[in-house]
Amino acid sequence: IAGANAYGNNDANRANRTALGKSVAALAKRKKAQISAIAQELHDFYRVRIVVMIGVLLVAILLRPVASILVSRRFIAGPILRLTGTMSGLAQSDFSRDIEGGERHDEIGEMARAVLVFKENGMANQRMQAERAQAQAEREQRQQHVEGLIHDFDNRMSSVLEQVAGATVELQATAKSMSS
Repeated sequence: IAGANAYGNNDANRANRTALGKSVAALAKRKKAQISAIAQELHDFYRVRIVVMIGVLLVAILLRPVASILVSRRFIAGPILRLTGTMSGLAQSDFSRDIEGGERHDEIGEMARAVLVFKENGMANQRMQAERAQAQAEREQRQQHVEGLIHDFDNRMSSVLEQVAGATVELQATAKSMSS
């Protein structure tokens, strides 16, 4: 102990060490209280965040079916129903409808482009039928004209033949009277 006493083991240094120990203990107590307060704030913060996240997840879970229905109606069922209506119109030779969705790059766009081909083919078929009907009407008109010409020719020839026959009878009568 004598060596320790030589290096400052005395009452004044012991009092300083005791005061330092009390000061460190008081500081540790204050810091411990601050740490506890901060830990409680963090705990409360994360509790609120967890409750908010659970709420957002519940809302998302509840809105998912509604959003799925809205999206499917808007982007899938709606265009398909419109294409179905258009195809029904095409089946009834209504080619006035516009084909929607041909610019899309998905299956519905492919369907719309296929329906457009049906529309174009139907319009071409309708044009060909109209041209065929017009050609048939022109043939019938020509046939009637030819039949009219034949009828007129027949009437004229009958008239001429009747005149020739009448003249022949007169010539025979004249020839008989001259020979008697």
